[in-house]
Amino acid sequence: MFLKKRKLEVADLYEEPLDRFGEDAVEKWFSEKEVEDLIKFIENLAD
Repeated sequence: MFLKKRKLEVADLYEEPLDRFGEDAVEKWFSEKEVEDLIKFIENLAD
């Protein structure tokens, strides 16, 4: 998804391929802070 859009949003974490790991897998694996940090990290890669 990131390669297509060159941007990652929180909603993207609930789509393929991550949705294969189960419903609400993002909340199970990551804290809210970790999700924010991931989004910031990806934004830095896109620059």
